[in-house]
Amino acid sequence: MKTVKNISPLGALAIPALRLEVAAGAIVELTNAAADLLLEQATNFVEVKKAPLTDEQKKAKADAAAKKRAATAAATKTAAAPAAEPADSQKEI
Repeated sequence: MKTVKNISPLGALAIPALRLEVAAGAIVELTNAAADLLLEQATNFVEVKKAPLTDEQKKAKADAAAKKRAATAAATKTAAAPAAEPADSQKEI
């Protein structure tokens, strides 16, 4: 996947083959093949290199992933818990 930015002096550009409209200045992530075709139009698109994550961003990403794993584990544990025994007053005689 590659990331490209619309730098066209015309503003927003429609790309019918991709069923996509890219707003002026917008950054989009595309397959390598699609991005390579757009990058041939040097006056319209430039490749955007992703900046490396800062330590703070890495920690936030790791924390979010840990919270998601914990929530998934809790949901799985709750769903797998056996049903409670009915109270004596609810048991059939």
